[in-house]
Amino acid sequence: PLMPALCVLAGVGMESVARARGGRALSSMVAAVALSNAALALYLGSVHQSGQTRVVTDVLAPMAHAGELPGGVHFLTACYSSPGLAHVHAEGVAWRVLDCAPTSARPHEDDRFFEAPERYMENEYGAAPA
Repeated sequence: PLMPALCVLAGVGMESVARARGGRALSSMVAAVALSNAALALYLGSVHQSGQTRVVTDVLAPMAHAGELPGGVHFLTACYSSPGLAHVHAEGVAWRVLDCAPTSARPHEDDRFFEAPERYMENEYGAAPA
């Protein structure tokens, strides 16, 4: 809720600097803002939070192709934080995520998992070997 007001204040400040120092100062400020936004977009688009898809391409896909994942992969993550469906299928990995669809039973499967992970694992996969 603060971002629009801060943008207005920044615009007012840029205008006052441009009036005091001329159009060249405004051009310099616009260039600085554009360059910083481009650098941020490059980082956020290529590096930030890329680990989720890199797990699939670097770890799971080679295991699946070698036949080491006969049951596929179950992503035990919060809702909507697992790699995208298209990306995982492109790598040939059978997978499933915790269900949190609006039409599913309440509490959602992800709620049940995070409330009692051990109990969820026993119910879903059976007791751990001793």
